[in-house]
Amino acid sequence: MTRLFKSSAMLTEAFGALAVRGLGIVLTFAFTTLMARVLGPAEYGTYITALATATLMATLAPLGTDRILVRKLSVAKNDDQQSDEIALTHVCAGTVVGLVVACMSLLGISAYLLFPESRWGSAWLLSCALFVPLTLTYLRQWAAIPLVGTRAAVVPEQTVLPLITMLIIGSAYVAGVRLHAVSTTLLYAGVMATVWWFSLKNSTIKAAYQSAWLKRKAFPSASIRERISEGVPFISVAIGAVLTQSCMPLIIAAGCGFTAAGYFALAAPYAALAAIPLGVFNMSMLARCSQHFERGEVAEANHAVRSAATVTFLLATLISAVVWMATPWLTVILGHDYSPVQTVLPALLLAAIVDSLTGPTIPVMQTMKMERTHARSMMVFIPVQLLLIYSFSSIMELEGAALGYLAARCLWNVIVVTEIYRQRNLLMLPYANILRAVSEKIPETLASKRPVATVVDSRSAINPDGVYRAA
Repeated sequence: MTRLFKSSAMLTEAFGALAVRGLGIVLTFAFTTLMARVLGPAEYGTYITALATATLMATLAPLGTDRILVRKLSVAKNDDQQSDEIALTHVCAGTVVGLVVACMSLLGISAYLLFPESRWGSAWLLSCALFVPLTLTYLRQWAAIPLVGTRAAVVPEQTVLPLITMLIIGSAYVAGVRLHAVSTTLLYAGVMATVWWFSLKNSTIKAAYQSAWLKRKAFPSASIRERISEGVPFISVAIGAVLTQSCMPLIIAAGCGFTAAGYFALAAPYAALAAIPLGVFNMSMLARCSQHFERGEVAEANHAVRSAATVTFLLATLISAVVWMATPWLTVILGHDYSPVQTVLPALLLAAIVDSLTGPTIPVMQTMKMERTHARSMMVFIPVQLLLIYSFSSIMELEGAALGYLAARCLWNVIVVTEIYRQRNLLMLPYANILRAVSEKIPETLASKRPVATVVDSRSAINPDGVYRAA
């Protein structure tokens, strides 16, 4: 017995988003190169520090409510519910934004007065200028994914923002205008705010935001506290990877020196190219996983995640092979001093393939009431990963650091796949038969006899059949 399932729509949306993401990467590389060339090392360092700080703060600001927003919008039954969710999420983020701006401004002014020769004061103050438009941009993206699709959701920030900024900065550079970290940061913040404003002109998003604006004061403090309480477990989802990536250079430097940390950091972006399809599918699968979970459709959910795992694994393997074959050119591009980068790429590329092998685990855990499991797992795993990297790097230096990272990624994916199968009965592995990933029909399996949405949660609504499902 079979049931109809439109996997082609999922793949079309994902590949469309992948194309946009690919173009965005090209523009980002060009944008980064231009900024570094125009500003110079010191000014560019100040700008990039401000941007990194603002990015971390903007990720934290919604306190996880932005991830709940995707799930709620994906299953909203009418426009009124959509506007309620958008308004509540922005109100929750707004309670944090003011506090963060005040704290960062105070730190920046204090550092500027106490250490006038240091650039930390300027970096912290500039991060405030980027923080607000960046937070609004992130919230719009999360809201737009279920409303208009992943491809349309990411176009403004992936393509329009870097292109316009490059044109302005390039024109100023050609005209002989001297740019500094302050002027460039303020310019970038202004362009970002402008792009955000025009991105709201989409008819669907515009209607939802206009209605949400009218409801911005309609929520009692109890509702805000409850939503923030629900969102806190998602913070680990949002910043876990950011913290891990930020800590790795320090751990490697402690294990085998700063030079090795530099080589590792330089190799990481090239290896990350293989993980781009996984990132795109993670965004594309959010709404789909939410809908399957809400309806208790285990067979459809299982087919969707396994199809995504099949595609991400194949693409990651293909990209890894291309990157590995191109490694001799890295010495030409970077110089012979960076030849050790080639020695760590195999392990890092394998780590990207391992992550892609299990497919969209993050959307599953984020939308299927597994955020607390994810949070607890991350709290335990991050120290383990850093310990593995440090131990291997102490013994085998740079190559050991890469092998430690690979071992950690293998361990993490075993944990995640096991927990998802145990709690939601979904097998997060690719199909052995590639053609099944694009098949429109799902063979009925033993897994379909258990509801994927079975959850024990005091905040869920009880159904007449006595099974708790997401409200």
